Amino acid sequence: MNIQNKQLQKQVDDIVFDFEDKIKKIMSIEYHYNLDYIFKNISNLIDEDKYHIYEMLINYYLENLSKLDHHKILNQIYQTEGENSIGKLHEIQNIIDFFDYSMINQDHDDIDLDEMEEEASVIAFDLVAKILGKNERKLKLPIKIQNIKDFCINNTIRECDMHQLFFLIILDLSVIYHYVSNKK
Repeated sequence: MNIQNKQLQKQVDDIVFDFEDKIKKIMSIEYHYNLDYIFKNISNLIDEDKYHIYEMLINYYLENLSKLDHHKILNQIYQTEGENSIGKLHEIQNIIDFFDYSMINQDHDDIDLDEMEEEASVIAFDLVAKILGKNERKLKLPIKIQNIKDFCINNTIRECDMHQLFFLIILDLSVIYHYVSNKK
């Protein structure tokens, strides 16, 4: 093998090593955290208590987001110019995708999971936008769960699907909060 072939083979070996290294790191990450498992300790509660817990969790994340630098949040997730705005939202969605929503389809086969995810995402991002005063909209905290049900949730979401929708809203708010608060 001449020197040029050795150099080319070295480049091939480096690329193979980089792929193997990255793939091993990706495969070592726990993937699909079970969302139902996270909420398992409230499964035996009555609905009124469950909704109260959802309300407390939503307010926890919104209050903590409201304490962060609003400009930082706006720049992190609501940037409207440039290619980074799509990338940042995509990063948030990638984190959300680590969670398994299979529990949502257990009781109701006719649930449109994409519609449910989209609805939760729209609600979560809208709540965050309101606490930041984006577009002159303001949300006074704490927010009541009934206000979310009455004014934010699309009427195509059935009452029997509300618990799953709130799981997803809370997941989205949690990811948004942790993404923004831990991003440099």
